[in-house]
Amino acid sequence: MEQNPNEQLAHALPPLLMGVGGIEAKPSTEVLVIVADKQQVPVMVAHRAGRGRVVVSTADLGGSALTSLAENWGPQPERAASKLWRNMVYWVTEGSSVGRRRLIANSDKRFYRLGDKLSIQALAYDESARRSEKYQIWAMLEPMSLDDSSLYSPVLWPENVVRASGEVGPRVAWGEEIPLTLDQPASIFSWN
Repeated sequence: MEQNPNEQLAHALPPLLMGVGGIEAKPSTEVLVIVADKQQVPVMVAHRAGRGRVVVSTADLGGSALTSLAENWGPQPERAASKLWRNMVYWVTEGSSVGRRRLIANSDKRFYRLGDKLSIQALAYDESARRSEKYQIWAMLEPMSLDDSSLYSPVLWPENVVRASGEVGPRVAWGEEIPLTLDQPASIFSWN
């Protein structure tokens, strides 16, 4: 019977040191890894804590063991080890946007006054959590309330950005897409 890729990687796992005694899993705990012997001792367990999960392991997964995983685990050891840790973070953070963040956007400050320049910078990451320039990123301004009946925001369209929306006024329309370009460290807007 042919093994799936996860089973193949599990069998190719280099030897790891395990803590003495193992873990006693509570009924509400999910057992993730067991030692494949007669006693079926849990080696890694997870338990819900608030909005996330806590993982506890008696296996040595740091230091020289981490180096061994990255150098000796399966046909592509570095890829297998990085995928293990990435998936572990995704699993522990579950539905959290922090665990699977693919876009990070920042402004130069939190509060602005009339006449201040607004600077927005965004970084995109691929599915391997590596910084990527393969994506196009746009900023969009929205009113704080749906009761706002104005068509335009108080922000002036940046002089250095081509306007593809067809708008001709000096202000950014609510919901109008503003491209963030790769060749500039940030897109600069005027806040009026």
